[in-house]
Parts: sequence; structure tokens; C-alpha cells
Amino acid sequence: MKKFLIPLLTLAAIAAIFMGCMPAAAPVTPPVTPPVTPPAAPPVTPPAAPPVTPPAAGRTAADVPELQGLITMGCLDPNLPMNPFGEDFAVKPDGTPYKIADNTIFLYCDWCFQHTALMGSLISRAGGIHTLYDPAFVLDRQIAMVEDMVATKSADALIIQPVDEYATVPVVDKAVAAGIPVFVVVTGCYSDNVTSFIRHDYAGDHIPGQGCDVIGQWYVDYVTRTGKPVHIYELWGSRATESSRFRHEGFHKAVDGNPLITVTESPDSGYSTDVMGTMLMDAMTADPTINAAFQHGGGTAGIIEAVRTLGRLYPIGDPNHVIFATNEDDTEIVDAMDAGNVDAFCTNSPVPQANVAICNLFNSFVLGLPVPKENWMPMKVITPENTKTEREFGLPASWPRLPRGTWDLWPVADVTEYGLTFPTLALRKQLMGY
Repeated sequence: MKKFLIPLLTLAAIAAIFMGCMPAAAPVTPPVTPPVTPPAAPPVTPPAAPPVTPPAAGRTAADVPELQGLITMGCLDPNLPMNPFGEDFAVKPDGTPYKIADNTIFLYCDWCFQHTALMGSLISRAGGIHTLYDPAFVLDRQIAMVEDMVATKSADALIIQPVDEYATVPVVDKAVAAGIPVFVVVTGCYSDNVTSFIRHDYAGDHIPGQGCDVIGQWYVDYVTRTGKPVHIYELWGSRATESSRFRHEGFHKAVDGNPLITVTESPDSGYSTDVMGTMLMDAMTADPTINAAFQHGGGTAGIIEAVRTLGRLYPIGDPNHVIFATNEDDTEIVDAMDAGNVDAFCTNSPVPQANVAICNLFNSFVLGLPVPKENWMPMKVITPENTKTEREFGLPASWPRLPRGTWDLWPVADVTEYGLTFPTLALRKQLMGY
């Protein structure tokens, strides 16, 4: 290997010397290529903004299949809202629901049961929690329930239908002092601390001609038109309850002094259906001249069955018909009117009253708006001629025509007819900032 390595290195060195002595070649300049200008990009049209879709209108009665018959019949306003409040209306700033306690006088009467069931539905639609208490017409039990509610702080607001208008004042004052506003319905509670009181003017003292005097006047008009004497059995609810006494007073404002009208009063029934039926049956057996009935509330089915049992249930127009024109407005009475057995009743309805009570509670308690301290609900007379067409607050005046037992399908009454504002989520955001 040594023999070949040396000659190779020598040749490489000579070549390097020789190349270095030769003149360098001129550098070759590559042609200059002009810069290429890319074609202008086509203008880019920004995508069109999606059309602004207005918020969908809330469901109305017209959107509910179960209500179409009532709308066609003309006794239901199709524009009534199903939930004007908004699903999250009755919630606190921290997002938890308001808890509303409902302590009603008793639930064994159809009217009271429907009233509290509807209030529960309205509160739930707005996102609140409705808790029902039933003292079963026992004063001490009602007081104990409210005291326990205050002690456990289990409610943010209280709706109460008192067993006694005066004996419940101390416990209502205790609730208000604990920061629980109180809203009274149907029967009174004479505390200055009550936020709002919603009731019918049974005595006709505040809105004459729209209390129980309207049904008394119906009897006056009847005997004037027919010349037929009427002996009315008046079925008392409870003389210890002011509401019952007001119904008695309003009725008698119209009928007293009319020579063709006689009234016999019953003992207290406690608004029991069975007791009213037994009382009427006994009274008509003892005095067959009794040919009419007027009850303060509840008991409709018992009264109809009493007359049927006596063999005296004849339809309107029959000369032996027992006249049934009364204060009550309940499920059984509408069925009995449709069957031809009831002449008239006044709209002592739980439906507009429950709606006004809840709207007052929401407006005052949630929104901080002033609400009427006294709310006197008017009443109309319903007869077979107008039972399927008459409205009250946009709803059927014969309210049992609404889908029974499905209170969530009942539209919200037009409380603006009463001069109130619908409490809404938008109004809460505007006034309360959340």
C-alpha cells in the first residue's frame, strides 16, 4: 500500500499547483427572473348573518288541543297565556326556588280543593315550590302548623285561608315578624300586617249587586215572573265563620221582605256534603212546602242526592221541580245544571281568585311592587242559558268546563281585567337585576 499512496499524493499536489497558476474563469451570472405577482384573490364575501329570530311567543290557550272545544264554544279566550311568568320566575338570586306554604281551611270541599290545586300549579309553572297544609277546619291545628313553619323557616311566604278571622291574627303576625309575608284568601284575617287579602264580596257591601245578593235577586225575579211562592231551605256553612255570615247577609239583602219568598235556615253543616244532604232530606220530609235550596258553599252532590232520594228530582220546567239556585260554583253543580236540575248559581269561583292571589304574591314578594291590600272579587249569575258562553277573566265562568284534574292545562286568567300587572321574568330582570 505504501507504493501506491505516495504517487497519488504527489499527483494531487502538482495538480493543485498547476490549477492555482491558471487565470480564474469569469463568474457566470444567472439570468434575473422577474418576480411573479400572484393573481389578485377574488373578494371574499363574509357569510350572511343568520336571521334574527324573535323569541317564540309563549304558549296560549289556542295552542292546547284540550282547550279547542271551549274556544269554539266561546267561553274561553284563545289568547290567554299558559305561563306568563316564565319557568324560572319564582327563584331567588342564588337560583334556588322560593317556597310557598299554602294553609287552607279544609280540603274536603270541592271548591277549596280546586282552589289550592290551581295555586299549586301556578306556583310550579313559575319555578316555585308549593307546600300544602290541611288543618281540616281545626283552629288549633292551623295555628300549630303556622308556628312550626315559622320555627323551622320552611317557607318564604304564606298563603292562608283562616279557620277563624280573629284567632289566627297572633300567629299571622308572628310569621310576618319572622320575615314571611302573608297573603289571605277567602276568609278574613284582621291583621294589619297582611300583605293582601283576596275574597268575594259575599255581603255585597263593597260592590253591591255582585255578591250573594245576585242569587237572592234571581229568586226575586223568579217569583215576580212566575207568581209562584218559593220556600227556600238555606243551608248554613258555619255561623262561627264570618265568610258564611256574609253569604247569609248578602242573600237576605235581596229576598227579605218579598211576600212570595219564605226562608228556613238550617243548623251549621260545616260545609260537609253528607251533612247538607241529610239536613235537606230531613227538612223537606218534615215540611213538604220546601221547594228550593240555597247553600253557602260545598255540598252540591249531597243536596242533589237528597232530592233524588225523596223522589222529588224533576228537571227545570216540570211543575214539581225543586228550585236549586245557590251561591256555590263547583264541579257537581255544573254537571247538575247540564242535567237540567239546577236553575242558577253565582260565580263564587276559585279560579280567578286563585289567579289574583298568586299574581299579587309574585308582584309583591318577588318583584317588590305594591299590590292592593283589599281585593274584592265580583260575581255573576250563571243559568242554563249562559253556562256555556259566559266568561270571567277570560276563562269559563262555569269553570268546571276546564279539563278536570289537569290544572296545568288551565290558562292563566286575564288579571289585567282586574287592574293587575302580569309578573314576568322580563319584569323581574328589569326591577330586580337578575
